[in-house]
Amino acid sequence: MIVLSILIPTYNRCKKLLELLDFLELELSLCEKKIEVIIGDNASTDITYEEVCQHSLLDNENVFIYRNSTNLGLVGNLIELCKRANGEYIWFMGDDDIYRTGIVTKALGGISNEPALVFLNHEAYVEGQKGYSGFTSAISAGCKEVYEDGKVGISDIWHCSETSLMFISCLIYSRKLFLEAVSVNLNVNLASPLFYSLYVGGKGKLCVVKEVMLENVWGDVSWSAESEKIFFKYIPRILLSCINYGYSYKIIVSMLLKYLKNKKKGFVKYMLK
Repeated sequence: MIVLSILIPTYNRCKKLLELLDFLELELSLCEKKIEVIIGDNASTDITYEEVCQHSLLDNENVFIYRNSTNLGLVGNLIELCKRANGEYIWFMGDDDIYRTGIVTKALGGISNEPALVFLNHEAYVEGQKGYSGFTSAISAGCKEVYEDGKVGISDIWHCSETSLMFISCLIYSRKLFLEAVSVNLNVNLASPLFYSLYVGGKGKLCVVKEVMLENVWGDVSWSAESEKIFFKYIPRILLSCINYGYSYKIIVSMLLKYLKNKKKGFVKYMLK
């Protein structure tokens, strides 16, 4: 039985993807659990597909690559990857993030608790400004390793690092619950990964890997043109919608107030447009 599906969405990032596959080749050699790796090439226009097909990791019977005939968009590619997965859990690994040795073993440790969602602690910073921007931990010192009620864990993480819950590389989902989240999220947009995290995390236990195991480097992103809509329209709507999925008014109002306080100037500017 496949325990974990590592799903890698990619588009025109051949060099970075090959570096990630080199890393995973070593990581997987240290694991006894059965893991599959699926690479979803979102209709790259460079030589990504051809180069990856030559990588030695593809000799593993549980490692696959496919290429979409048309670009499905970021979220569309995530959904397609999940549909192709066989693992009990799925983990989207961005090919432009930095992973530390032993992260796969740590991830499997989180899964062993049979949670709905695993959150991997990480640091984040603007490209070229490590130590001068972002944060060195996405969780507070008082964060628990296991939350029997995942909604409480979601709230704790949100109050420390907010939108890190839409950073796909630090989240490992129950595949069954992820597909359930997709089925009820009819308004798909670039903030949808946040909804998936809140929905899945609210359906059972949430486990936190407290050691910092990866780095989220903020640089030029494909959705930068949509950033105002994401931060000031989609995210508040997602938070409010979670009242329909088991979250208490107290938790959602607290999360929303924290978010609006930090984004106050930008939110007012957006509303006045």
